[in-house]
Amino acid sequence: MEKTKKVPELQTTLQLLESERQPFIIGIRHHSPACAYMVERILEEYHPQHILLELPVFFRKWLPFLNDKDIQAPVALAGGEENRLFSFYPLADFSPELVAIRWALRNNVAIEPCDCFVERSPVENDSYVIRNDYVLHHLLDQFSCKDFSSLWDSVVETDSGDPWKIRRNALRLGWALRVDSFLDESIDRSDLIRETFMRQQLQKYPQQQKVVVIVGAFHAAALLRQPLLWQETTGKICEDTTTSLIPYSFDLLDSRSGYPAGIRDPLWRQGVWETLRNSGCIEDTMAKVLTQICQAIRDEDHCAGTPDAIEILRMAKDLSSLRSLKTIGRGEFLEAIETCLTQGEIYGRGQIVARALQKALVGEQRGFLHKRVPRSGLYANIEQNLQILKLPSLPQLEKQPKQLVLDPLRSSLDYKRHVFFERLHYVGIQLVEKQTTQQISVSSPLTSKWSIAWNPVVEAQIHTYAINGANITQVCEGVLRQRQQDANNEVYCLEFACHCILPQSARKILCKLYETPQKLHVNHQVLIILEKIRSGLIPGFEQSDLGEKTYEKYVQHFYERLLASLEGIGSKPEDLAVMKEVVQYQIRNSYESLYLEEILQRFSRCESYMIRGISHVALVLLQQQTVADFAHCLCSLLREAQYIEMAKKLCDFLQGGIYLADELFALQHDWLSDFFDEIEVMDDAQFLQRLPFLRQGFLPLSRTSRHEVLSWLKERYDEDLNIVHSTRNTPQWVEQDLYARQRLCELGFEMPTHHEVTTRNKKHIKKTTREQQISPQDRCSLIFGYAPRHSGFASQVACCLDELYGSQSGSPTESGFPTIREWKEELQKFFQQQICDEVLAQSAMQGRIAAISEINPQQVTASIDLLEQVLSLKGAASEKQLQHLRKLANRIIDELTQELSQKIRPAFTGLSTPKPTMRNTGKIHLKKTLNANLNNAYYDAKNRLHIVPNKIYFQNKVKKSLGWRIVLVVDISGSMERSVIHSAITASILARLPALSVNFVAFNTEVIDFSERVQDPLDLLFHVSIGGGTLIAKGLNYARNLIEKPAQTIVVLISDFAEGGAVSHLLHEVDALKNTGCHLLGLAAIDNSGQPCYETAIAEQVVSAGMPVAALTPLELSRWIAKKVSK
Repeated sequence: MEKTKKVPELQTTLQLLESERQPFIIGIRHHSPACAYMVERILEEYHPQHILLELPVFFRKWLPFLNDKDIQAPVALAGGEENRLFSFYPLADFSPELVAIRWALRNNVAIEPCDCFVERSPVENDSYVIRNDYVLHHLLDQFSCKDFSSLWDSVVETDSGDPWKIRRNALRLGWALRVDSFLDESIDRSDLIRETFMRQQLQKYPQQQKVVVIVGAFHAAALLRQPLLWQETTGKICEDTTTSLIPYSFDLLDSRSGYPAGIRDPLWRQGVWETLRNSGCIEDTMAKVLTQICQAIRDEDHCAGTPDAIEILRMAKDLSSLRSLKTIGRGEFLEAIETCLTQGEIYGRGQIVARALQKALVGEQRGFLHKRVPRSGLYANIEQNLQILKLPSLPQLEKQPKQLVLDPLRSSLDYKRHVFFERLHYVGIQLVEKQTTQQISVSSPLTSKWSIAWNPVVEAQIHTYAINGANITQVCEGVLRQRQQDANNEVYCLEFACHCILPQSARKILCKLYETPQKLHVNHQVLIILEKIRSGLIPGFEQSDLGEKTYEKYVQHFYERLLASLEGIGSKPEDLAVMKEVVQYQIRNSYESLYLEEILQRFSRCESYMIRGISHVALVLLQQQTVADFAHCLCSLLREAQYIEMAKKLCDFLQGGIYLADELFALQHDWLSDFFDEIEVMDDAQFLQRLPFLRQGFLPLSRTSRHEVLSWLKERYDEDLNIVHSTRNTPQWVEQDLYARQRLCELGFEMPTHHEVTTRNKKHIKKTTREQQISPQDRCSLIFGYAPRHSGFASQVACCLDELYGSQSGSPTESGFPTIREWKEELQKFFQQQICDEVLAQSAMQGRIAAISEINPQQVTASIDLLEQVLSLKGAASEKQLQHLRKLANRIIDELTQELSQKIRPAFTGLSTPKPTMRNTGKIHLKKTLNANLNNAYYDAKNRLHIVPNKIYFQNKVKKSLGWRIVLVVDISGSMERSVIHSAITASILARLPALSVNFVAFNTEVIDFSERVQDPLDLLFHVSIGGGTLIAKGLNYARNLIEKPAQTIVVLISDFAEGGAVSHLLHEVDALKNTGCHLLGLAAIDNSGQPCYETAIAEQVVSAGMPVAALTPLELSRWIAKKVSK
């Protein structure tokens, strides 16, 4: 459909829609009281032979039950498949569809659903964006409405006298919405498929029969004999599925509950429908509603009475008259209430009025189904279980939800309840909800807290899942089988089977995991589940349920795999959690593993200083290293931290060690003594250079450990650092001290003079030198975030750092800085420019985006860390801030590119030199031409040298002569930011070489080709969005399609190899690439510290499939490529 296509005129179309009798079309809006009234009256007058209703055909069997006199609306028709509820149709007394169904069944008229389900439920789209030059815009202006919903109320709901006029207005608005959607090319494909299906159903009836079609007004034009603004569209539809009829409620029918019907205040609409049906006066209905509202307000001890109600009614009438409405509309009624009752108080009286409106306009009416309505076997089984387990019945739970704390290890009843609740929880039936989130952890609590509540949605879920079996055990097994089809769900399915006490399923899953190599985190999670089974933290599941293999054999197997997987560990939080669990597991079970000790020794010398810190502390805990060795390493780093890069490494080292075992930092005083000895001998400049990084490094220290350290420092300096001094309280303290001194003297105690000090620990109380304005005590306070007390200079420094890190004293040293600029100026008094930039960048990362604007692009020191921080802010920055970010990132990238280019280009010496040729390319190869014609050189009379060439050589483009293509396939899933930065910069350098052409293919779960942006790394990085899952096979498949000359193509995959899809698909793509004859290389991702980070189990399989995997720097990668190209 094109925008230029002619749109039929409004009046002509309306005449056609009104006069059409084959079929007779009634356009409605779901849950419209006016439409419900109109449908009943028109059906009485027209008396059709057949009625077709916009309702999916798979609900056909439930229509006879909807006219049962014992059924009370609201009710809902629900449909789903594969344990997914996707089709949901609430029906109230004022719903036109329910009115039509009841009329047809009362009058013995055939009624059939004529719709299908495609992708979404057929509801009007009230969020449609209305264009200024479209039809709806003019209608909104004409009726002074702000959106389509209020326009419908003004045009249709308030014109409630003549049913034929209501039909005309409804068709008019439906046509206007369709025209706008057509012009904006936003008619959804699913709507066209559904309309095609409706037309097919309509063709089953002869033209001579009186057929009425009741559909949404938007679809009316598509069902004419000569349809308008429609084209035939086919697609996959769902005609048969699991369906159910369930009771519903007004509070859920209201759109504010999340149901996308586009209606509000269902109780109000119920009253309007009853008034229209009984030919009553709408003002009488409003008077009753106002009486209820005023009564509810008075019940909360606020004034509201008859004068207020009279004034509201008068104002609503006046508003309706001003807007040329025949009756008072809902919008005018609410506007009058807001004006007269809330009196401008939004939070006080306004909230009380809102609660009163909730009762009077939304209501709490519940639907009811008779026992004759069929229910699933699962529904009956759940009712039976509730009775056996001495729990409230479903009606009781609907009125009053219940909270339970279960202790399944001590009570048999609690155990049975626990298993029942776990099964409901894992299946996805929301009858129960865990109040406390139980993560996979050995230290899970022994009790569990649950809330039990019933609502109509739960009943729909029960009937949807009932296809899997007649009781909850069968349903669990069926749902588990379906979820096992996802290869990445194995650990979850094992947990599912264990918690739901399905031992046979658990054995099958565990055997499958045992026989195939798994990712690092899979091994970790399986090991923890096994540990929980051993500890009895999964009630009802015993070690003997694991089958033939003993528990110890499973544990040993997965533990060995976990150790082997540590080779590719990085400094991501989830990786550190695995490493911490491994060490604690080793200590807890007293295993002797030389392999673990060897890994830790190797990690203690790796690139990542956070992993170094963990490794050193782990070796201490495993008694493979002394505390003195750890102290020596830490003090060495402290001495070397005179440059910012080393200071960052010191910070990472501290954080890593504290993360693993902060109690070591608190209880082992040997390292504390050596560390603070080093701190004391530094001059102020040296100390301040390290201070921000020391402060950040000790931030993860727990409150308990921090208290232990402070106790030790109190003994060392004879002073409690955890006391906040306030100048406001000083006079009061002095007065109290003097009074206490006087009383002690009167009692005969000898008091020391003002200049005496105790000798205890006097050796640690050193005098402040000329180079030290900050005392040792204040230095400790600054490091741990407490308020200094010996120096105003130290207090100013503390105030600067508290702005970023906060104060540990319970109150800040001073009030915060009003602007970022003032804070920056204060920082520059105490710290070097590079440290100031680092502090500002960290502040921006924590949410103060304006801080990045204070970093001067011309003075900044380029680093990958800073670039990574800048790029992470691009999504949260304003347009002005984004411009500054671009300048800053451009400056950093230029400097990093220039630095890396100087190292890379020499590796390609010879490749970038243009080759000489005798063919005229328009550009002379001067050196070759001169060398070839030196024998024709001569000097003229003025002794000037001339050469007469008889052989002329021209430059040839190396790109044409070599034709090498480098395809970089880069994983941009979460935690890959640093690798993406390196890849982009390296790609831009390689792309500038005339010998190579470079493709940059980014992928997560989708693939995007950024090859056209590869020359500009800044543009590329600003367009790349890091995050999402990982489908490496998809990226490699795209790369394979780029290959033209396999012998001259190098495909480089940069990823952490954490494949989110089936590993078999990945291996197939690697094998297919290898068979093309191109050159392959897999590069391990690097984390924030430069440490290679990848899944070793999958990487090993990729190597076996034919792609070598290595951990290379950009320079090493360039040398590898140069070596391949030069062969």
